[in-house]
Amino acid sequence: MAIAEALVRRGCPRGAIHFVGSRRGVEATRVPNAGFSLTLLPGRGIQRKLTVQNIGAVTGLLAAFAAAFWVLLRRRPKIVLSRDQLLDLAFDGGKDVFDRAVDTQVSRLRRKIEADARTPKLIKTVWGGGYMFTPAVNRK
Repeated sequence: MAIAEALVRRGCPRGAIHFVGSRRGVEATRVPNAGFSLTLLPGRGIQRKLTVQNIGAVTGLLAAFAAAFWVLLRRRPKIVLSRDQLLDLAFDGGKDVFDRAVDTQVSRLRRKIEADARTPKLIKTVWGGGYMFTPAVNRK
């Protein structure tokens, strides 16, 4: 939050700064109280042993990835983002995550938002580059 406040002091509009966090984290209350926009992602901790809760946590992790990917595309419209960039932005470096996971999430996201996922108009594939969110985005 200190970096966001420093950006505001340097002239960046408060509305141009967007946080992404956990529903259970401290950011759920602190960020809105500071006047910044916030997207809360699903998810919960994963224990070291195999439990039913861990299976749910992995499902939650996949849902959080899809939500984070959607936020990235909305916040960076008409900019080509490579798989590596998306992994870095969504997973803080993409450690232990395969780059093909991005393709899987894009496919799932297209099925949800496109009229015909086989001929996408909203999320375009830029061959050799990555993905681009193409609609005009109006920020309030």
